Amino acid sequence: MIDSEPYWEEVEIEVFGRLGVPMTLELKQDTVGIRTKDIVKHWYEQYPWDDYSVDEVVDQIIQEMCKKVEADPRVLPGASDIIDFFEKKNIRLAIASSSPYKLIYTGIKAFGVDRFEVLHSGVDEEFGKPDPATYLSTLEKLDLSAEECVVFEDSVNGFKAGYTSGIRTIAVPEEHNYNNTSFDKAYLKLRSLKEFSEAHFQNL
Repeated sequence: MIDSEPYWEEVEIEVFGRLGVPMTLELKQDTVGIRTKDIVKHWYEQYPWDDYSVDEVVDQIIQEMCKKVEADPRVLPGASDIIDFFEKKNIRLAIASSSPYKLIYTGIKAFGVDRFEVLHSGVDEEFGKPDPATYLSTLEKLDLSAEECVVFEDSVNGFKAGYTSGIRTIAVPEEHNYNNTSFDKAYLKLRSLKEFSEAHFQNL
């Protein structure tokens, strides 16, 4: 819904930089789409720091992310339209995210649309994306099978989670990642949510 990746890049480079982690945009790409706590653990294992626990660093990152999203929500092109599209067809909507609930709620409020029947965060799972657990639990909450659903994902780790859950997964990668071969198994690959059409829907 929201183009939050630029914010993740800014916040992680800033927070990890203060902790002595030589974070760069290139390194950041390895952890796109996974849980914040898993990201922090990953970098702590490689560049251990003092003074702050993993949970405290997670809190710092989420607080900064919420501030940025609240101040300037960047709604993805076509996000509002595609929600309207599925609602008019009486398709149930859900969010299955790696983000903590606080950031999910902040994003929904900033987006200005609260039409989701189910919100599920990977923080509730033993393993986050790319493990499919986040999606499988969302299916349980909806009481639907994978065959009855479709997923839109923009990150490689998110795509892997959707694909291995058995749900038809539509990839909407960022421009710099569009040709990543990890998306080759996508049910459909779009450059923007605005490209999704009635013809695509009929072919699902």
